[in-house]
Amino acid sequence: MILKRISLHNFRNISSKNFDISPHLTIILGENAQGKTNILESIHCIINGIGFRESKEEELLLIESSETQLDGLFEKDNNQHHFRVHLKKEKNG
Repeated sequence: MILKRISLHNFRNISSKNFDISPHLTIILGENAQGKTNILESIHCIINGIGFRESKEEELLLIESSETQLDGLFEKDNNQHHFRVHLKKEKNG
């Protein structure tokens, strides 16, 4: 499967962003603490259902947000496959 596109909503420090992924080469550039690793973690989360750095799912959400949604568009044999991860913060009390 080839990753074609990811869409992030309220994921870590990214409020809402879409990324088109080239099948040949994709370069992620940016200053420190601007979200480069968060993009990689979002791909990991879409594939595996959990992040690779955080022990609690709530830590993947944008601060002050109650939920996050990650969408991945993959292609295999000219067929498109959509994967979605939706995490929602539990209410205390």
